[in-house]
Amino acid sequence: QFTIPTLNAIEFPRSSPPSGEPVVINSEIFKAALAQVVQAASTDQNKHNLSAVLLASTGKAIRLVATDGYRLAMRDIEGEHTGSDDSFLIPARALAELQRLLDMSDEITVRFNDLDATFQSPKMTLSTRLINAEYPPYQTIIPKNNPNSAIVNREELLDALRRTRVLASEMTPVRMRMSTEGIRLTVQLTDGSTSVEDIDAQFTGEDITVAFNSEYLANGVDACGTEEVVIETSAPNKPAIVKPVGDTSYLYLLMPQRL
Repeated sequence: QFTIPTLNAIEFPRSSPPSGEPVVINSEIFKAALAQVVQAASTDQNKHNLSAVLLASTGKAIRLVATDGYRLAMRDIEGEHTGSDDSFLIPARALAELQRLLDMSDEITVRFNDLDATFQSPKMTLSTRLINAEYPPYQTIIPKNNPNSAIVNREELLDALRRTRVLASEMTPVRMRMSTEGIRLTVQLTDGSTSVEDIDAQFTGEDITVAFNSEYLANGVDACGTEEVVIETSAPNKPAIVKPVGDTSYLYLLMPQRL
């Protein structure tokens, strides 16, 4: 026998009907976009602006942006717009929950007001408070010129990264050397343990070696979803860009680690 105290149902918060202009988005496309972006948001709830995903209208698309200060993910959903030039900061935790609910219907209706965002389908409604904070000027950190570029098979690179991560860690990055001979991934520990992986790649530019957090790099490569990805760099101490080949709607920026 169990005895459980209860609360008065009258005290349960009442949700008000959603307000704001409705924006209808294909659920499958929105779910895929969230999967690409939400992972880059900060998990530190004290960083209110970085623990959110920026949703904004570019005029021709809805743009989703997330960053934790070490990486940045940006996805444009072409053909959609919010009907205004406003931008909104949505808690990443709420969007992670939304991903699990988007299979319920083919379309999702999104509404914004000054305080809340509401996502609604015939079978569910999810509302969340917007975060009132200033988002970093993310566009200023995206490099415009990356003379070094390597096109590589996504699955081959992911498999190699999975193997190197047996040794790699947050404190021990994976070194990526890009040259006309392809891509070489190297991890070396202080006890002498070493992992080396060579992968075929189409490379243009000057030979360069950059160190990355292997997990963050794998996340970005995996999120691209295409058969091939392109990795662009300019210098060992500058951000690198990972993009799907043949798809301009997604971009993943990754800060390097010290060699």
